[in-house]
Amino acid sequence: MKSVDDTEALARIGTRGRRKASPRTALVKETSELIMAIVERGQRVLADAADLHGLTELQIRVLRYLYRTGPTPIGVLADYLANDPSTLTTFVDRLEQRHYVERRNDPDDRRVKRIALTESGERIVEDLRDYLAEVAPLSKLNMAQLRQLRTLLEDIDPAEPAHPSKSVHPPG
Repeated sequence: MKSVDDTEALARIGTRGRRKASPRTALVKETSELIMAIVERGQRVLADAADLHGLTELQIRVLRYLYRTGPTPIGVLADYLANDPSTLTTFVDRLEQRHYVERRNDPDDRRVKRIALTESGERIVEDLRDYLAEVAPLSKLNMAQLRQLRTLLEDIDPAEPAHPSKSVHPPG
């Protein structure tokens, strides 16, 4: 005969032999999966939109990062992309040839070049942001829900370097 403790322990074990998660952990897992699914859908939509402009996903990531942060040293950009600065130089050259970015001297250190969006680069990012605002899953939410979600997301990761409240451009 099983004891009460054995019965409780067995009840906690899931179908795969793992212990059942606490209700909070289960909710965190479920919510995380929902967020990841929304992000993945958004990335697919963004990739399709980028393709219409003849850009790759990585190029869009660079342009969006520069849009949020302003002129950035190539080393910082390389760290953000988890890429080698020497590899990124060729990549930035291609964006510069298309007149989406330009290299600027750093006002505090003449040895450093900052990568900055041009007006054309800003227009591309704004076009993509406008498009995403129309088709993104978040577009289904009303204003109160959007504000609440933004507040919750800000609470999750207030130290994010490209945080919207620190943006050089207003969110939207």
